[in-house]
Amino acid sequence: MSLPTDIKRRKNHNGWWTSYWNTARRSTQWVKLADTMPLARRKLKQLQAQLTLAPNQVSFEHLTIREYYDIYKEDFLSEVGSQSWSGKQRMHIEAFILPPFGNVYLDQVSLYNVEAWYKKLCRKHPRKYANHIVRTFKCMLKRAEGKYIQNSPIRELKLLTPEKKIPDTLTMAQVKKIVKKLDGRDKLFFVLGITTGMRIGEIQHLQWKDINIETGVLFVRTKPERRIKDAEDRAIPLAKDCVDILRVHYQDKDPATLVFPANHGGVFSTIGEYAIAVFDKADIRKGSANLLRHTFASFFLSQGGNLAELQHIMGHSSITVTEQSYAAFLPPDISTIHNIDFGVA
Repeated sequence: MSLPTDIKRRKNHNGWWTSYWNTARRSTQWVKLADTMPLARRKLKQLQAQLTLAPNQVSFEHLTIREYYDIYKEDFLSEVGSQSWSGKQRMHIEAFILPPFGNVYLDQVSLYNVEAWYKKLCRKHPRKYANHIVRTFKCMLKRAEGKYIQNSPIRELKLLTPEKKIPDTLTMAQVKKIVKKLDGRDKLFFVLGITTGMRIGEIQHLQWKDINIETGVLFVRTKPERRIKDAEDRAIPLAKDCVDILRVHYQDKDPATLVFPANHGGVFSTIGEYAIAVFDKADIRKGSANLLRHTFASFFLSQGGNLAELQHIMGHSSITVTEQSYAAFLPPDISTIHNIDFGVA
């Protein structure tokens, strides 16, 4: 293998390039150094150092990101369209990473260019989604370390914190109107969700034995078949209206059965879709399956509840999570430094 020594232009290509004879490939290898001559000189020295590594050091194969992806994707990525995380990674790579970076060599990925690309992603997509795409790119290059590159050039890329948005909620007038429209199991689901703030997965696995009608307490327990988050078991006091509706449905029920079973009697696996269907019946066109949970939190805080108690009811691991999610619903504090009596007058 001959070492590159000249910096030159390449026909129909921008920037400054160099070339050398690659014995392994039996062809002339072209390498783009940089767009400016001063930087190209430094890049040439770095390339010469890489090509003259000591025998005990690792030499890296020169691949573009597209060539590397063709090798890499078969290792662990599933087919495009798969609902698994690996399927989403493949979609991220093919839709967002390969178009701008596919023809860039692995050892020539620039942190500056990736930062500019990341900022464009954040302008076009929600920040949380843009972060998922960039994490896929980071994972991709980290996997190449030691085999195709020394260190990932985007290891130090800092991701922006996702925007905190006020969740969608229902108004009191909307709730009253909806309750009048629903009946049967649909009404029970709506009332239970909006008066307890339970997660949709917790309602999915709720059993009649978890509800004490006489004392008006509902117990949310970690089920062995499904762990919802990492929340501890907790007790939620039930509103009188909720107890009245539960009492109607509770009659002659086996305590071990689910409150919302599927048609075959097992776990209702599509309860999220069921929640959306209930909202459609009530002409609700906004929100998601967590709409009732968010509405509960907004009513609780706006009518005098405190964050510590809400944290317990919602099953949050930290009061910080509760505050970040629902602090916008706290009533404005009318006390100021001007009307507080400190007792010193």
